[in-house]
Amino acid sequence: MKKFRVDGGFLISFVINLLFNLEWVALAFILFLLHKFLKLPMWPVWGALALWVGGVFITTLVLSLLAAWGNSADDAPAQNKNPYSNGADRTNSIVQPEPAAAATSANSQPKTQPAQFKSELARAIMQPQSYSQPETKTDADANADTGKDD
Repeated sequence: MKKFRVDGGFLISFVINLLFNLEWVALAFILFLLHKFLKLPMWPVWGALALWVGGVFITTLVLSLLAAWGNSADDAPAQNKNPYSNGADRTNSIVQPEPAAAATSANSQPKTQPAQFKSELARAIMQPQSYSQPETKTDADANADTGKDD
């Protein structure tokens, strides 16, 4: 199904603005009624209509020029901040990658650096500490601690 699309032409914008500003015709309509019933001249009716069309034309012209000037500026391409995509900027990632040449030498294993985290909360989440489990006491150990024998 084809989508309806208006390309923003000046003439279409001008006609739509004429419809939106239809209340400006009220003065011309009143002057026309005065012409019909009181035999006033017709030139004030044409003048009011000219003011309506001219005012809408100038407003539409200014807005279309501002839109054209505003769209002409080329924005800089957006920076890719996703560390998992190809071509991402990895300067702001949590772990700084090490260059391949410095990571390995001819006779050694690759060097690993500890992860650098932006906050203590991130470090605590990513590197949890392991705690040793307390030893369970047997009946003999419990009696030895209290000094009682069965």
